Amino acid sequence: GQYKTLTITNRQFIFERYYNNERILILINIDDNYHEAWFNANADNAIDLINNKNIKLNGSYNLEPNSVNIFKLI
Repeated sequence: GQYKTLTITNRQFIFERYYNNERILILINIDDNYHEAWFNANADNAIDLINNKNIKLNGSYNLEPNSVNIFKLI
């Protein structure tokens, strides 16, 4: 598959892995604070693969402190 960095800072990292028509978004926040991450995933909706919930992206996502999220873009 392919790899694409969407956002990188000293404490946040968001990247996408994609193969054929499947796209997975990984969001990492190693800060002790919440962080509103702005990025362009070219998708408005996702499924949280850890919690099995539908997620609305709208170009950003509020990352919880010291968290990892794994989303399937739809």
